[in-house]
Amino acid sequence: MEPVQGGRRDLLSPALGGADERDRYLDAFARVIRRHGLSRTRVRDVAEEVGVSRVTVYRQVGTVREMTMLLLDREWRRLLPDVTGWASKDDAVGALIDLLAQIAVLARSHPVLEKIIVDEPQLLGPYLVRELPKVLEESAAVGAALFSTAIERGRIAARDPRRLADWIARVLLTAVIAPPDGSLSAFFDAGLRPLLEPDAASSRRARARAQVP
Repeated sequence: MEPVQGGRRDLLSPALGGADERDRYLDAFARVIRRHGLSRTRVRDVAEEVGVSRVTVYRQVGTVREMTMLLLDREWRRLLPDVTGWASKDDAVGALIDLLAQIAVLARSHPVLEKIIVDEPQLLGPYLVRELPKVLEESAAVGAALFSTAIERGRIAARDPRRLADWIARVLLTAVIAPPDGSLSAFFDAGLRPLLEPDAASSRRARARAQVP
């Protein structure tokens, strides 16, 4: 994989093309990866696929590493279902379990990620070491707010929201990279329902608080 010249640039900076303009370059990048694999993909391959010069590719989407991060970020946002609705469901635990299973299936079945996991698993190590801490931090920040809301409403048992969000993000990542045998819903249910199922008294108190004007 080609190195980032001069260190890592901000992937959302004006130095790189706008989101709409980048899409055709990222689409071409994804096609090249599916044909040749990520480790054998070079900027010139993407340039030939789009029909532009290498300089134009660098200007629009950067190096192979930067294209990889841009593609993963774009695909994640496209594939990710609504991650907030579960917290307001009567069976919030069941809704969360279904959501996690859905995310794992969508991520695992994505053609580019599947190609890397199956054909080039050695590339996952450097990515996980370099990028995973940031991904987990961002996931925990978003998840903690949702868990706090669900706890206040009595939808799930009282747990430390931040630790819970971090733990679930790590379990989800494991399920994507190395799926368990059998149903993903059953896998998440076995670990999460005993941990998060609220007792009846806590649920009643939360509903009573919510009714107070």
